[in-house]
Amino acid sequence: GPTGHKGFPGAAAMTYQGPDRRGRTVGWSGRVALADVVKDAGALLRGMLVPVGFALARGAGELGTAGFLRAVGGLLALAAGVASLIAWRILGRAFAALFGILITDFALITLVTAFVPAGAAESPVSVSTLGTLVTTGICTAVGWKLLRTPEVDSGLAPIPILGLSVAGGLAILGALSLVDSRGLLGGALGTEWAWIAARAFATLVWGAGAGLAELRRRAGEGVPAWVPVVFGVLAAGQLERAALPVGGIAALVGSGIILGAFVLAATASLGDLRWILRSQDRLSMSLRLDLNTLRREMEAERTSLEDRLHDLRNAVAALRSADTTLRRYAGRLDEVSRSKLADALTTELGRLQVLIEPARNADPVEFPIEEAIAPVVTVERSYGADIRLDLGKLVGVGDPASLAQVMQNLLENCRRYAGEGPVEVSARARGGRIELRVRDRGPGIPEHERASMFSRGVRGSSSAETSGSGLGLFIAARLMREMGGSLRLEETRGGGACFLVEVPMARRSGADAVAESAVTAAP
Repeated sequence: GPTGHKGFPGAAAMTYQGPDRRGRTVGWSGRVALADVVKDAGALLRGMLVPVGFALARGAGELGTAGFLRAVGGLLALAAGVASLIAWRILGRAFAALFGILITDFALITLVTAFVPAGAAESPVSVSTLGTLVTTGICTAVGWKLLRTPEVDSGLAPIPILGLSVAGGLAILGALSLVDSRGLLGGALGTEWAWIAARAFATLVWGAGAGLAELRRRAGEGVPAWVPVVFGVLAAGQLERAALPVGGIAALVGSGIILGAFVLAATASLGDLRWILRSQDRLSMSLRLDLNTLRREMEAERTSLEDRLHDLRNAVAALRSADTTLRRYAGRLDEVSRSKLADALTTELGRLQVLIEPARNADPVEFPIEEAIAPVVTVERSYGADIRLDLGKLVGVGDPASLAQVMQNLLENCRRYAGEGPVEVSARARGGRIELRVRDRGPGIPEHERASMFSRGVRGSSSAETSGSGLGLFIAARLMREMGGSLRLEETRGGGACFLVEVPMARRSGADAVAESAVTAAP
């Protein structure tokens, strides 16, 4: 999981896998294939050496050209170090941080020694020897920690380590240069033996680093394949300087080899950083898509909960009304009325259970229209509503509980907004469907509100003084669509509103209706 560290709080230690430029799936240690790194580095190095060749052909000195190559190499090493440190800040990998420190230390001290004034030491040889010793010593300390650090080090603070190592290295270099310039070392650093010893020490250190890095890479510990190569080329450059006599040609060849190592490191580090940034873009896009999906799912869950709460409130209100009527008027109600209210209570309790349980049986069933809506009508009548039924013996197909919810929403709206006039509920068979009409004698619905009346949360202008959520008609229309039916507003004459509920009709209901029509038509 994500692991923070001191240097960059909240940084995540992540492992990525993805395709390289040739379509091969590789991990962090091989995001940029070694062959591609060598190819790109070779092309860059050739491009950089062309002007050097022209300069030499025009009579430029070997020592001056070697100094120029060291300066360019230092700048490339600095670019590689910065790229590695940026990679650490993104992924939190300890190896990237320590490699960035090592190569940045090397770069800065190399740049300083490339531009040391002539009088700062006894001779150019002593300056080069001092720079080699200090650089190698600092890189040995950092490299030892680099090759022993775990994949993630929560206590690693790269920026302070980088500052201390660079400051310490430059301080040591300055102090030794000052001591040497005063002649306190007896000119020992300016001898050829001191030169060879410093280069041999650097060769040993970088060669050992290359071997240890390769062993760790083969052990699968996350060392990129190009790191042993870079260390090995640095060892070769130092070996060349130790093996050949001190002079311009040797300095030029050695500087060119070391420049090649820095070109390789810069190409690999920058290519790897580019891959990481592209991965971060893909990861960021994936996270945004996941977040949007989660947001939509949460919104759908919230709206579903609101819809169920709306229907639950209606069901609880219906239960309370039926129960109150039974208790208050039990002595004055006849047996039929009491039986209807008791049946309504039982039906509403069953519908309440269906509303509470999220998983509902969506399989359509055949059911008599009158039986499905009779309990709802009984409950609404307990509120004092004048409801007149003309339903016949029609049989619908779908979910009777859903139809009951739809009728409850429509009849409740009639009771709350249409006044005390009668409400007519009628049903007719037509074209394989049952047309169920709910008509009131109220003020009706204004023309400009009809287009949005079935939208979620929309309430009419006549409901300003009445509490509500604007969900009733929206839920009713949705339930009818889920049943394969529909709900819409019909044009009426003489005022009021008429809602048309279409329910799929059972086959036997159609046959019964035809038979009933034939009997009615007989003389």
